[in-house]
Amino acid sequence: MRQATRLLTVATAATAVLVGSSPAAAAPAPRVVELKPRVVELEPRIVDITPKKEKNTYTVDADVLFAFGSAKLTPDAKVVLDDVAGKLDADGARTAAVTGHTDSVGATAYNQRLSTKRARAVRAYLAGKTDGIGYSARGHGEKDPVAANEKAGKDNPAGRKKNRRVTISYAKR
Repeated sequence: MRQATRLLTVATAATAVLVGSSPAAAAPAPRVVELKPRVVELEPRIVDITPKKEKNTYTVDADVLFAFGSAKLTPDAKVVLDDVAGKLDADGARTAAVTGHTDSVGATAYNQRLSTKRARAVRAYLAGKTDGIGYSARGHGEKDPVAANEKAGKDNPAGRKKNRRVTISYAKR
């Protein structure tokens, strides 16, 4: 019995060494952490998905049509472009030129390729939704901005947003 007690004491001491406490140490008391409420201000993000029409041209924000750096149409894009396709048919469009535009962030060559891919994606979608309209597609990259990408040497996010767009200009029958 004495040897069993001694083995138990040795095993307890070994366990205490492995765990990092003395055999007589009690479990630490639970620690209570008080949580403080935190208010985070969020800017409202209102996105106008309505295509803007001026004469025979529809302009759609690229932010509505594509994710950042992507030429893949978003689900919102399909809703907007279905609307544009219906309007092109109703207006009696014979031909339509789809032009992609980017802001000036990134390399010029990258922006040119991206704007071309985006224009082609919109052209392909519209061509699949309409009959008898001949489409062309081209990218202008960061050329032809409609707003300043910078103001007083500083970034102008509002201007850059306006420059990221796709235009669909059409000629009637």
